[in-house]
Formats: sequence, structure tokens, C-alpha cells
Amino acid sequence: MTRARFGLYSPLTLLHEWDNGPLREVLITGYTLDLVFFERHCVPIARALGARVTVLSDAHQAVHDAADVRYAGRTYQHGNVGCRGAFHPKLAVLVGDDDVWVAIGSGNPTTSGWGHNDELWLVIRSPRTVGPVALVDLAEWLRTLPTVVSMPSWIADTVHVLAESIIPELVDDSLPELSIVGNLHRPIIERLPQTRVRSLHLSAPFFDPASAAVAALTARMTPEHVVVALQEAVSWYDGATLVDATAAVPSVEFRFLDDARTSHGKLVEWQDSAATTALVGSANLSRAALLTSTRQGGNCELVAIHPVEHTLLPDGMGTATADGMRTRSTMPSHPGSRNRVPLTLLGARWQDAAILVELHTAIAGSITVEMSPTGAPGSWRRVDVIDAPFPGRVETVFRADESTGGAVRARMAEPDEHVTSVVFLTDVVRCLPRQVDDGGPRLSRDYGIDDFINDPELADRLSNDLLRLMKTIGQHRAATPTARPPAGSPHRTERADDRWGAWLDSVQRTLGPTFAGLIFPKATPASRQETDTVVQWTIDDTDPVTDITDDENDEDVDPIADAGTDQQPPVIDPGHRAAWRTRSERLRRAVATEHQRPPLELRMGVTRIYIDLLAAGVWGPDDEEWRWALADVLTSLPPRDRDDDEEVPDTALTYTSSMIAVGLALLGQDTKMDGGYPKDVLWRSTWNKLRVWLPSARTEIIDDYLYVPSQSYARVADKDTIDSLIDLAVEAAADPHAETRATLDGAGLTAQFRDGVWIGEAEGGAVRKVAARIATIVGDPCAVIVAGAGKTCAVLRVGATLVMGERTPAMWHVMTMPSSVSTPLSLLTGADGLPSSRKRIPLETPNPDVISVTDALGIDLAQLIEAVRRWG
Repeated sequence: MTRARFGLYSPLTLLHEWDNGPLREVLITGYTLDLVFFERHCVPIARALGARVTVLSDAHQAVHDAADVRYAGRTYQHGNVGCRGAFHPKLAVLVGDDDVWVAIGSGNPTTSGWGHNDELWLVIRSPRTVGPVALVDLAEWLRTLPTVVSMPSWIADTVHVLAESIIPELVDDSLPELSIVGNLHRPIIERLPQTRVRSLHLSAPFFDPASAAVAALTARMTPEHVVVALQEAVSWYDGATLVDATAAVPSVEFRFLDDARTSHGKLVEWQDSAATTALVGSANLSRAALLTSTRQGGNCELVAIHPVEHTLLPDGMGTATADGMRTRSTMPSHPGSRNRVPLTLLGARWQDAAILVELHTAIAGSITVEMSPTGAPGSWRRVDVIDAPFPGRVETVFRADESTGGAVRARMAEPDEHVTSVVFLTDVVRCLPRQVDDGGPRLSRDYGIDDFINDPELADRLSNDLLRLMKTIGQHRAATPTARPPAGSPHRTERADDRWGAWLDSVQRTLGPTFAGLIFPKATPASRQETDTVVQWTIDDTDPVTDITDDENDEDVDPIADAGTDQQPPVIDPGHRAAWRTRSERLRRAVATEHQRPPLELRMGVTRIYIDLLAAGVWGPDDEEWRWALADVLTSLPPRDRDDDEEVPDTALTYTSSMIAVGLALLGQDTKMDGGYPKDVLWRSTWNKLRVWLPSARTEIIDDYLYVPSQSYARVADKDTIDSLIDLAVEAAADPHAETRATLDGAGLTAQFRDGVWIGEAEGGAVRKVAARIATIVGDPCAVIVAGAGKTCAVLRVGATLVMGERTPAMWHVMTMPSSVSTPLSLLTGADGLPSSRKRIPLETPNPDVISVTDALGIDLAQLIEAVRRWG
């Protein structure tokens, strides 16, 4: 049954009373907005009920400090709205699967508006199947709103979807006298009856200086009796113009209300012979609110009109005569009008791996976009510059990483310096209703590392949970394509371009937000994670704060300082380390299997566990088994064309690259690129397989995978080493010899590559040994020539054939390498001298063996002989 009633403490009351199953949408609008208050008291309740939460406010009336905002864009959507007048509607819409609740009133989402002030609200509760025509009118207002005022495009999409969701399937004749009226195209006063009434009651915190709205109302309704209720010291009014505006009314009462608590409700109430009807909502008794449409430059307002059994006009503390009113005025000396703002920042959102920023400019000029991790002073940096040749809507898309921050603002330097209010980078997919479930397999709980790291029972549960998930999730994904909400669904998103957000949302539902945060730390930082805790509303300000004017003055909020610390590794009891080595080996086998590899996020989860266990010192100083295990999980990470990782977005692969960089730095500890030990060979092999991924690694992501080496036997990656590996990988991508040069430099050897030959120098006359070392590092095939102290040695290798030429004696030595483990160094500098099976050929004598090797290397034999004879 549809019901409408006056009386509500605040929209928080509706959230606390909701008991009709999960919520899908919550929309809140206001003029002033305190996001710190909103996050503390509204968002946790609405998100715990499952809703997507969207809040709209005037772009220039934030009363919070940006540095204190924690969840905007991650847990809920906030959109700035710009128009020539004030964006002033106070609306709350709650949509569930079966019901829609609407509150239209006067309270802003601030401590004052939802706590201290006296406000007026009309609440409508209706099933979605059958409802009044007034909900159709509200839906039409919502649909039209983005075409008249400026707001972010993704917020406009949300508003459109919500408008469709509140239209009843069947419009009945319930509440026939209820009207919901906006002023987008027509002034509100044109929707009021133009007839003689018995009495007219008016109350508002703000009257325009000329009392034009009061004059228009009395002229339209020609009442026999008028009561104007206001607060003597708190309301804004001019007594003389009020007296003039009501001069034609036979009976007039000026009623003073108690000033102890701000009376912020707006009321126009009239009584005729049949009934008493009340208009409540956002509209003050002003020209901009009642007499002008939004398109004409007035405010954007929303009101509800409905009969009342008893008057809503507050009782008074006293009255004043007309002569007494003429001496009273609380109007500022220069109330003025709303100044034209040159630049309005509407919003910013992730769009795949890029950032979309939408603005509206009133003048042409250059616009600088700035971002900050916290919104604190001194933390802003320029990320983009836009040239706006004409006034109007402006969009820009640019690349940025998560470390840039979530706070966004813009500035124009000409003609005068102007900085916009701050908006917060929005992930539209993560803000979707939380209880949208694909029914797929998932971890049995949300695991936090502090919970399971020293709890053997919980650690075994996590290990078994991951193994179970690896076996089942691939089959489920193959059988169940990603589902999208149907058209018209209240939780459908109209933008499908945020693949990263959608993918991450799926990962978080599968692994839980805390465990997913270990894998994708920048995407789910602890300070931004959602909370399921329902916070009970309390007022923690003892002194009332008034927000009474059309400009509704700012409320001060003390900044909260955040301090970062170096990341400490988990502390694992020595008695638990052997069990962790066993668990990690089981996980390694699961991700390293060639048959039905688990999805990327699970392979990354196992790799992250290895990084944490190494940092915690799980393997002792003489235990090298971790190297082969880590190499396996690292080489399992890169996607392959034949598996479903081709659906993984680019941002996820950036995390993969960053994790690989950390893993390679760990694996490379205590190894040499040119070494011959098993760990050296393992490092070289793993590097060759994975180096192509390192150029995509991001420093700011890597930082969250690093630890301070504070545990016994800890193995942690070093930032400088990781940077060197990334630089080397970048160089190797452009220069195929970059790695060889790096290895030679690491071995203390200097050589240059010219025309297919590595040319080096030797001090002390050990030219043969230096040439052999260079040839060993360069590998097969190679051509090396080294000179020094009057000697020259050339070493050529193609496959198993090794040719050495020397100046003294002028001879070629042709040899066959005896085994796959032989190297030029072992063959040419062994204790037993050169192999007795070698062929000795005079340097100048043409020989088919030497000619075939130089031809295979593309080297001019005559020039090589000349170099051996003359260099040194």
C-alpha cells in the first residue's frame, strides 16, 4: 500500500527503518554537503544493506575538508552539479527489489541538516508494482535533471537508471492529491492554485530582500489571513518589504519562532473551504526559488504538495506589529546575487586505465588539472592541461597511476586565479550494489594476513580454500560467462568501458576484499576499503550549527593527518615455519601445473604469499629450495593465449609485471648472470623468460610489495636492485646486447660491439683469458677480439666449433667443445692447456674450418687477420 506522511527526523531514519530486503539504490541530493558526516553516518548503513550510494550537491558548497574524505569514489559516488542558480533540492530515494521510499524536504546532508535543525520532510512509501502518479512525475524530473543542470555523465546515467526504477509498473489512484513539483522549465509558483484562499501560512529561513516571493504568493492566492513565521535573529528577511508585500491582505500576523534551534524547514500552506494543503521541500521564500525556473537562471528546487490534517506551521514565541517589523532587518548590507563562477569541476572517474575528467567553463582559457593522494595542502601536482577555446562543457582523458591519488581539482589563472572545489576519483563499478552475485565459487571467508599467519588452523583453511578454488573456478568461468544486469535493472550500469573496475570487482567477490588487497594493494588500499559495520547515528557536536541562508554557510571540519610508515613483514613464529613451507609447496604445485591453470588472480595470490613468507624468514640461511619454488610461481604468472587470461584488463597486467619485478629481484640475490652454479643458471633462465614483462612494472605498485628486512633470515627485494632490473629490461627491449653489456660490466670487463665483433682490452697481458671470459658471457654464437700489452687474441664460436687466433704465435686453433657444460673459458684456460685434439693452422693460411665459422658469423676474414696482426 502506498503511504505519504509528513514528519521525518532525517533520511537516516529511513535507512534505519528499511526492512524490505536488500537495497539496490540510494540517491541523496543537497545544497551543502559534508562528506565526512555522510561517510560516517549514511554510507556504512546503505552499503551494508547492499545499495549503490549516489550523492549530488552544489559544486561550490562543500563544507568538508578534502583531506578528511576517505571513501568517495570507492564506496559511493559523489557528483558535483552546476547551474546558474543554486542546486538546492533535498531529496532521498531508496530503491529495493520490491519497494521504493522517497523523502522530499529541506535538510542538507550535513550535521545541521540531518541533526540540529528543525526540518520538514514528506515521505512516500510505495511498492514498485503499483504506485501513485506522483512517482511518475518524480521520475520525469530525474530524467530531465541532467539535461538542464551540469553533472558528471556517469552520474547522469545513474540518475536515469534510478528514474526508470521508481516508475510503478501500474499507476493507481492512490494519493491523487500528492504532487511532486520541480522548477526545471517552469517556476514553481505557476503550479500553485490561482484562487482565493482563507489563510496562507509562510515560513522559511530565507526571504529575498524585496520579499518578491511573498508578494507574488499573496497576489496569486488573495488570502484573507496571512501568517509569516520566521526567526527574529536567525532568518534572513527585510521587515519593511515584508510589510509592503502583505499590505493588501486584510489580516496579517508576523510570528517569531524560537531562535534556540534553527528552523530550516520551508513551508507554504494554504487553507480553503475544503482542506489545508502544504508545500514543503527545498524552496525558500525567494525570487530565485519560487518565481524563476532553473533554465531562466533561478535555483534548482524540488517540492512536494499534499493535504495535511493539522497545520505544519511552528508555534511562535511572540508576534510583531507592522510598524515593529519595519524596523527589523537581518539582510546583509550587500546580499547580491550568485556570482558567476568561471570554472566548475563536475567529476572524475576511472575509465579502464585512464582518467576521465569533466568540467564546465563559463569562459575560454587554459585549465590545469591537479591531483593529490590526500587532498592536503602541498600535495597537489599537475597532471593535465586543457585548452578550452569556447565556454561550455569540457572533457579530458589522460593516463595516470594509482599513486597520483584520488583527489582532483582544476584551476584557471586568467583573468583571475580560480581553483575549483575538490572531487574524488570514482570507480563506477566498485560503487555498484554490493549484493550482485554471480553465484560462482569463492573463498569461504575474507582472509586477513594478521588473522591466518600464525593460526595453524586458519592457515590450513586458507591453503585448502585456495586449492579448492583453483580446481573449481576455471570450470565455473568456462561454463558461466560474465553476467550483466538486464536493461532497466536498478543496479545496471550504462557504461561498460571500465573493464579493470569490473574485473577487480569480480576478484574481490571471489577472494574477499582483504585478501584481494594483498594482491592489488593500490586498488584496494586499507584506508579506502569498504566497511560492513552499521554505524549508529549520534550527534557529537554540542553546539548547534546553523545553515540557514541560501548560501548555507560552511561548517568547519578539523583535518585528520595520515602518516605512512615502512611496511613491516609478517612475523611468523619459528615453530610454524616448517608448516608454511609445506603449505607453500602445495600451492606451488597447484599454480605451476600445465593442465587447467588457475586464473591470474590466484596465481598472483600464491606469488604474494611467497613474497611474504620470504620476508618473514620462513626458509633458513642454508635452505635454497625456495629459489626453484619461486621461479615456478613467477613463470606461471604471465598470461598465455590459450587460457582465459586474455580477458584480463591491462591494469591487472601492470600489477602482474610489478610482482614479477619484485620476484626476479628476490631470485637474483647472491647469483651471477655469468655464473655456473645451479642458482645462477636458474636465475638466468627465469630472467630470460620474464624480462619482457618488466618494462610495464610500476614503481608505486612495487612499493606495496616491499618490506623492511626486520626478521631473522628475511629475504626482501631491494628497491635499487628492482630499478636496475627494470632499466636493464627496458634497454634490452631496444638493444639486444644490453644484457650482455650489463653482465660484462658486472664482471669488470670492458668491451664494445662493432660490426658483429666484441672488441675488448686486457691489462697485464692476459688477453687469452679476457677473450675467453667475454666469449663465455656473450655465448653462442660470438666473435671476440681482445688486445693488450703487445698481444692480440680472437675467439670465434658457432655451435660446438671454437676457433682461437693469436698474434704470437700467428696461429689459428680450431677445437670442438666436448660437452654442453663446456665454455670458452674452461676450454682455453684450463690447467692442462689447450686440447691436444685441436687443429693448428697458420694465421695467413686459408682454411675451410675457419672460413665456415667467419662466414656463419658474417665477419670478413681478411679484416680479422689484419686486426689480430696489428692490434695490441
